[in-house]
Amino acid sequence: MRKIAIYNGFFSRQTLGVCLLTLSFCAKTMLAAQAQSINYGSLEKLFGEPVTTSATGKPQRETEVPVTMVIVTAEDIRRSGATDIPGVLRHLAGLDVWRWSLGNADLSIRGYNQPMAPRILTLVNGRQVYLDLYGLTRWSTLPVALDEIRQIEVVKGPNSALYGFNAVSGVINIVTYNPLHDDEGAATLRGGTQNYMEGSVFATGRLGDNGGIRVSLGGYHGDDFETSAQEKPFATKPMRRWLSLDSLFQLSDDVQGGLELTHSKSRQLDYLPTYEPISFILDTLSAKGHASAETQLGWMTGTAYINHSRAEFAPTGIDRFEINNNLLVLKLEDLFKVGASNAFRLSGEYRHSSVNTTPIEGAVVYYDVFSASAMWDHQFSPSVSLVNAARIDHLKLARKGEVVTGFPFSNDDYDQTISAVSFFSGLTSKLSDHDTLRLSVSRGHQLPNLSEFSNNTLLTITGLPGAGTGNPELSPSPVTNYELSYVRDMPDSQASATASVFYQRSRSLRVTSTTTGDIFVAPYLPVGIATWNTVGSSESVGAEISFEGKINSRWDWGINYTFQTINDSFRVNDGATTTHGIDFENSISNHKLGLHGGYQHGDFEFDVFLNVVSGYDMLRLATPRTPNPYSIERVPAYATISARLGYHLGDGVTVSLTGQELPSHKETIGGDIEGRVLGTLSAKF
Repeated sequence: MRKIAIYNGFFSRQTLGVCLLTLSFCAKTMLAAQAQSINYGSLEKLFGEPVTTSATGKPQRETEVPVTMVIVTAEDIRRSGATDIPGVLRHLAGLDVWRWSLGNADLSIRGYNQPMAPRILTLVNGRQVYLDLYGLTRWSTLPVALDEIRQIEVVKGPNSALYGFNAVSGVINIVTYNPLHDDEGAATLRGGTQNYMEGSVFATGRLGDNGGIRVSLGGYHGDDFETSAQEKPFATKPMRRWLSLDSLFQLSDDVQGGLELTHSKSRQLDYLPTYEPISFILDTLSAKGHASAETQLGWMTGTAYINHSRAEFAPTGIDRFEINNNLLVLKLEDLFKVGASNAFRLSGEYRHSSVNTTPIEGAVVYYDVFSASAMWDHQFSPSVSLVNAARIDHLKLARKGEVVTGFPFSNDDYDQTISAVSFFSGLTSKLSDHDTLRLSVSRGHQLPNLSEFSNNTLLTITGLPGAGTGNPELSPSPVTNYELSYVRDMPDSQASATASVFYQRSRSLRVTSTTTGDIFVAPYLPVGIATWNTVGSSESVGAEISFEGKINSRWDWGINYTFQTINDSFRVNDGATTTHGIDFENSISNHKLGLHGGYQHGDFEFDVFLNVVSGYDMLRLATPRTPNPYSIERVPAYATISARLGYHLGDGVTVSLTGQELPSHKETIGGDIEGRVLGTLSAKF
């Protein structure tokens, strides 16, 4: 058998072989090579641009990836003046942010935003922070300070061929500073209007000659924005706390291993997918171990992590209760090259996710997923490459524990299996030294979350006494995306331009029932039982255009425009009233414009952001729900300005004054989003 040469650095021309191992096997592997985690800082300096693994699973320069993506750098984050990740990303083309309260925002890529938005898979250093319980990213629970983020990688369009279920609108991977390669630390104090107070600190340090550690902790609290009448019973004082530890060790010349531990807690006003406000407290814990070894077979990596989340909340009409979600992920990966023109990635993954049902103690709904994926990157010539990737996910659903008499599903009904195939194919062509064309097609699957699957979750429905239950017979929602993008680099004018057009189709979309026509009737209860059902499909068409550049060494600028339209084909909401909590074609802002200007001179720096968003409609849950469960409320077009003025005092110390999202405006059916003025003192060390 032909020996595969070691890939000594991802961007060399040597041949690579990589195979994921389990953590124990990786720790024992001692073969001749030099195991290294990705040194993002060194590679960025070498190539003059950020490097990412989020597009295909192999390290690539930002200009070489086959997908449409944006990398937000640490400098971008700092100069944005934002206090959270939605505040950073709301200025990008193709991203929509609905801020419900001081601590709560829903974010979507290319439309389809909704309460507890489920279509974006969010990762921190490759670990899923997307919550399987409700299928959402709760941004306030991420155990990371903005100061410790090296870059935020935003992949637009389905990327399930790499990441599996739920990466259907895109992937956001948050990459922090490496405890072994980076010598970074920072402390921040911030305060301002709404009685807002925030503090955070992170530091990296060496552990002997072969190890490094990064520790991060912080939090905030403040007064919420003025709540609407519907929200007042659930008004709460927003709060966030987190603590994390990340370590990495060079165990030998050819083996690296690391351990990560995190904890976070947040409290905020939230909204259910039915557009019903709730008071929401969320605790999360995680533990992650990983190891890698470069061998004669290549760069081998094994990852295992456990996520635990405890959600405590109270929908209208019932006592506060909690739901616990546990996730275990084991992943093996093999990345290698054959010859100078072919790179391959093979991966296997196992995940187990479970949730307790309420109010029945001991009852659990869970699933096991076995996955296998492959990626092939073929370089036809120095200017033309083709990436093909495919993944199969096989899910086994089950339930154990007592079932309340009269509910529509028994434990046997949960004996369900689901198999789904995702794929990606992308052609990249360098038309010239300054022009790049990308053509891609991809397909992913949005898995029903555990709330949609689970049984006997008793919820009293506002104005209609009843109960809610999941549906084990639900199937994933496939999303297919066709895309063409063009990038023009203009070095003479220190500028670049990006344009993308796409068509996307989503099928088997789901919604919870709210009318008696779709509700089971329990013989022993004078109530109906609402469940989740499939309602139809949806199509979207859109375009994004971005320009950015610099004027000498002092000025930088950016402008972007997004257009998108959605057409729903549902078997509900066809009459004079809206009967279900789903309406994407009217809740999309068709036009969005973003402008940025920045100036630096000496110790002063100034940045201003303008966002203009066209109006859209949102659903409002009626009280009582009969005779019409939902009404339509218009969110008028709005324009907001965020600005930051900073001054460097020296020795890494900076003071700044920020105005955020001024003036007050509406983004949802909730209360107005109040503009904020904040002062910040930060120090790097």
